[in-house]
Amino acid sequence: MSKIGSKYRFLNKGLKNICIYLIIIIVITIIQFFFLGYYRISSCSMESTLLIGDRIIVSKIAYGIRLTTLNIQKFRFTRILFFNNIQHNDVIVFNLPSDHLNDNPKIKPWRKQVFIKRCIGLPGESIRIDKSTVSINNLSESYIQTVQQKYEILFKAKPFKYIDFINYNLKEKFSQSEFNRNSLKLNLTKSEEEIISKNSQINSIKQLIDSTKDITFFPHDSTKLRSLDNFQKIWIPRKNETVQINLKNLTLYKDIIKYYENNNLEIRDSIILINGIKTDHYTFKMNYYFMLGDNRSNSNDSRYWGFLPEDHIIGKALFIIFSINPDELGLKSLRKNRFLIR
Repeated sequence: MSKIGSKYRFLNKGLKNICIYLIIIIVITIIQFFFLGYYRISSCSMESTLLIGDRIIVSKIAYGIRLTTLNIQKFRFTRILFFNNIQHNDVIVFNLPSDHLNDNPKIKPWRKQVFIKRCIGLPGESIRIDKSTVSINNLSESYIQTVQQKYEILFKAKPFKYIDFINYNLKEKFSQSEFNRNSLKLNLTKSEEEIISKNSQINSIKQLIDSTKDITFFPHDSTKLRSLDNFQKIWIPRKNETVQINLKNLTLYKDIIKYYENNNLEIRDSIILINGIKTDHYTFKMNYYFMLGDNRSNSNDSRYWGFLPEDHIIGKALFIIFSINPDELGLKSLRKNRFLIR
C-alpha cells in the first residue's frame, strides 16, 4: 500500500508541475499576443534611434488591443482597452501595408512583414518634403535629434585617418559609408555633422539632396513623380472624411479603396465604379498615418508605399532591452550602453 500511495503522490506532483508549466506558458502567450511584443531590429532605417541588433519591447495596448471579427465573410477591425491617441513622433511597430503588392492581395494585416518607423503625419494633415525638410500643414516638423541625413565630406590633401571616426563613436556608421580617396558619404545626425565639421582634416561637409524623381515613389504614377528628398504635398486620409475622386487622383486612394477597405474598384470606359456603382467621391472607413524612418536617406517608408492604415498598427515601441552588434563576436558584441534604455 505504501508503494502504491507513494506512486500516486509522485504522479500527483508530476501533474501539478505540468499544470503549473502550462499555466505559465498560457499566461506568457496571452501577454505576448495581447499586451507586449518582443522584436529584433534588423535594418538601419531607424538609426540613430534604433540600431541593427537592438531588442525592443512594444506595448500592444498603447493604442488599444487590435482585434478582428468575422462579419459576412469579411474581417472587421476594432480596438479595445484604448489608452492613447497616436501622436507626432511616436515610434510605431506595424505590419507593412504594401505586402499585398508583391504577394497575395487578400493577405490579412497581421500576416504581413513587421516594420518600425516614426509617425510624422496624422489623419487629416498635409505632408510635404522640400529638400529633405518635412512640413506638416505648412509648418516645419519639430526637431528630432536622432534623424539622419546623407552628407558628403571632402578631405584636405592630408591622408584621411579612420581612427578619427572611431573617436567620434561612428565606427558602425563608417562600415556603411561610401568612401573614395578624398571624400566620404556618410549618414549623420545634425549634431554629429557639427562635431565632425570641426576636424582639421576636413575641407568641407555638405548635405546631399536626392532629387531624382522616380515612379517607385508613392503613388507610383508617372504624372505625379516624386523623389526621396522632394515629395509633393499630400493629404492624409481621415476616418469619415469624403474626397472627390477622378482618374487624375485615383492613384492616391486606389490601395485604400480596393485593398485596405475591401471594396471592388473598377474603371470602365473612364468611369469609376466602386462595388458596381458609378461614383465621383469616397468616404474613408479608417484613419491613416504617414511614416518615416529616422535614417531618412535609407528607409523604406511612406515615401515608397504610402499611407499606413490604422488596422495595420501593432503598438508603440517602449524601450530597448539589450543590443547585440552583429559585426562583433562574443562579449564584444554586447553594446554596454544600450541596456534598458528608452
